[in-house]
Formats: sequence, C-alpha cells, structure tokens
Amino acid sequence: MIALLPGENPTARYAEEILAHAGIPFRRTSLKRLSLAETPLCVLVGTKRLSAEEREQLRWFVREGGCLLAVGATNGLDDLFGVRCSGELTEGWLRFGCSHPIGSDWQSSLHVFGGAQMTATHDCQVIAQVVDRKGDSISDAITLREVGEGLVVLIAPDIVHSIVHIQQGIAVVKDGVPAPDGSAPINDGILKAEDGHVLDWERDRIAMEHGTEGTGQGMGKRWVFFGQPITDELRALLLQAIF
Repeated sequence: MIALLPGENPTARYAEEILAHAGIPFRRTSLKRLSLAETPLCVLVGTKRLSAEEREQLRWFVREGGCLLAVGATNGLDDLFGVRCSGELTEGWLRFGCSHPIGSDWQSSLHVFGGAQMTATHDCQVIAQVVDRKGDSISDAITLREVGEGLVVLIAPDIVHSIVHIQQGIAVVKDGVPAPDGSAPINDGILKAEDGHVLDWERDRIAMEHGTEGTGQGMGKRWVFFGQPITDELRALLLQAIF
C-alpha cells in the first residue's frame, strides 16, 4: 500500500488517476497518519507547506527504512534529498545519462513543465537532467539517495502537472503560434483547439516519409506530426520510480 500526499497545487490530485489506472493500491493520508508498517512507500506530489515537525517526521520515516518519492518540489527537504534548489523550472526536456531501472526505453521527447530546478550536492545518484531546446543542461532532474535504512527519490520536474498541462493545453483566446517551418499555419483567424497546444513544433514532432498510394511510387513526401507518446511515458516514468 502506498501513502499518497498530494500537494496544494490543483494538478497534484491527478496522481490519483495515474495510480488508480495502473491498479496500484494507495491511500490518501496525512503525515500524522503515516505508518512505516502499513505504507512503507510515501509519494509526495507537488508543493506542500510542511512544518518543521512534519519535515522531521519524513526524515525519521526514511531513516527507519521507508521510501520517499517526491515529484515537483523538495518542500524544504533539500538536505534529505541531497540537493540544492535554485528556483522554479518553467519548461524543459528530460535527458537520461545512465542505465537505471528508472528511465529506460523511452521513445518520446519527455517534455516537462513546472517543478524545481536543482543541483545534486552529495551522496546521491543523478539519473537524468533537464535540458533546454538546444539540448543544453538546465538542472539535474532525477536523483536517488540512500538515507539510513531507507531511500529517497526526487523527480524535480513536476511530471504530474506536465501530463495535465499537455492534455488540457492553455485557454484559447487568440491565434496560436504557427510552426516555424510553415507546416502548420494555425494562425488563420479562427479560434480552435490547436491554438491552445503547448508542445514544441521542433522537439516534440516526428517526421515520416511516404509514397503516393496506388501509384507504385516510392518514398518522397514528408509528414511532420505530433506522434510521440509524451504523457504516456511521463506516466510510465512515475510508475517506474514507484516500482
């Protein structure tokens, strides 16, 4: 049984949908009811105002053999995770730099929105980084650290918020920005769902060449489209961290 501690940000509750859809038993709880015997894995999603007493309770939970997985924020527990937060993350893409059960066989761009920028400081393994559109590193993204008898995993980008943000997009109040290569001129003066998408025209699309059906001609034309399973893989990333 997993103890789920959703933060105060509205999208944090979407973690319940992810766990329920995957068939993982969980219980929404508070830190006062956190039990090492009944719920040895605690998942803390999003930003949550923790008192000094609550932070110390989580440190005790881990030292005594519990596992803590945090998504999107350290919530004042930088020392426990072995990182130093340097601000908020606006947008980026995950890049994995080592072989690890968390982060294998990805096919999509793993576009993320929101969360924390952080740097690993000591005694923790860096599994992935966040990079910008050019591929330059912005911050460490996923870290793992053993503390006492327990384990802490931090996914600094808010992957739960990212899933919701990609699925819902932004409010459509004006024309969207067209693709720079001219392949998607959505700024046509008509408000539509496409104007509210938040994916990147260059990093989040894939190209496919095709021939002309029924003519016997070979490959020639090129289609570029959003064909990457980004939110599916962000869900899988959270599940891999839990498993």
